[in-house]
Amino acid sequence: MRRHRVAEGEDVFMLAELYYGDWTLWELIYEANREVIGDDPEALTPGTEIVIPDLPQGETVEVEDDVRLMEEVRRYFGSYVFYWKVLKENGLPDDPTPRGQIHLPKLGNRKRLRKAERLRWRYLSRL
Repeated sequence: MRRHRVAEGEDVFMLAELYYGDWTLWELIYEANREVIGDDPEALTPGTEIVIPDLPQGETVEVEDDVRLMEEVRRYFGSYVFYWKVLKENGLPDDPTPRGQIHLPKLGNRKRLRKAERLRWRYLSRL
């Protein structure tokens, strides 16, 4: 975990790109600093010191259904965006009713994660 002093014009999207190499991980920073930042993730006060959390390194969770899995994905990654990646990593179909142990993968390979996100949006556009 690192600390960052906010400069003029910075927002959580810029900081996520700076520290993680991917602006879509902004919610990790926002959730870690919600009390300091407030309700608007774009309104960072210059001079404020915020925490930059480390990326998740992988975890196994017990789930009973897809709603519970969605909650775990949100808790672990800070966003539902990675739900489809978790399904793929665990060899689950697109519309699962998962039960038992599910592995939440390590974040790190930004290229693979961006591809997973593009595939997710392509899937959603077909609905």
